[in-house]
Amino acid sequence: GVVFDLGAGSLSLPRDKVMSIYRQCRPSWRVPHVPPSSGRLVGTLNFASSFCATGRSSSSPLGFLDEHLYFSLLQGCASSLGYGFRITFGVWMDVDLLEASVPMSLPTPSLHLMTDSSLYGWSGVLLPHSVSGVWPPSYAGMSINWLELMAVKNSLQEFVLLLQGQCVLLMSDNTTSVACLRRQGLIVRRN
Repeated sequence: GVVFDLGAGSLSLPRDKVMSIYRQCRPSWRVPHVPPSSGRLVGTLNFASSFCATGRSSSSPLGFLDEHLYFSLLQGCASSLGYGFRITFGVWMDVDLLEASVPMSLPTPSLHLMTDSSLYGWSGVLLPHSVSGVWPPSYAGMSINWLELMAVKNSLQEFVLLLQGQCVLLMSDNTTSVACLRRQGLIVRRN
């Protein structure tokens, strides 16, 4: 379930759902692998990610977890997780963050960040500021889609102090990078 607060215009998870997530995440956090039975946890966190303050920023690892589960289930075995993933996954055990509400509608962007890339370099514009750079030789064989995503990353890093606490509209002319960003970075490859 979800709690609708019409007066505040916000959504939140009910206490029993928060405690259920906490109970499901705790055993998974303790072990360095994903047991094949963790598929239900992925579904629960995907649902909850829309209704808690940490959800959107912490749901990217779910695609990674989901991909690992897919291959583990095919093989009928557990899959190991890296330390970095476990740290990110640990956010889901913070009851205060899980109980925090989110607005029913997204705020209007207060800033517009435009990014672009070529095979030679990248640029980012956050009016009246701009930043650019040249790709290192090691990037010579990378696809333009990857370079476009790196342009977004570099621009965000360069403007981080101006972007903190703001609602930002990110504009890119590369449809693949836009699709990746809309999925919050989740690109799952199945062979």
